[in-house]
Amino acid sequence: MTRIRIDRLDLDLRGVQPGTARAAAKGLGPALARALQGATTAPVAGGAPAAAVDAGTLRTTAGVTSADLAHQLARHLAVRLPRS
Repeated sequence: MTRIRIDRLDLDLRGVQPGTARAAAKGLGPALARALQGATTAPVAGGAPAAAVDAGTLRTTAGVTSADLAHQLARHLAVRLPRS
């Protein structure tokens, strides 16, 4: 894999403190880059275009740190993103 283009990413961080959510979103890019280095992809249902990929739900614990949340999100996304 040499390139992944993400035009839009919608995150619903319900239940996460606003400051933690902001910091996690800020750290998501570097965390995702690290997670993608060794990830294998899951098949995309029905050959859906990347624009239609729903990465599903990630459950996390209350009081999660922004760094841990960014890493959890990155690992969750890394195996679900189609590669080109």
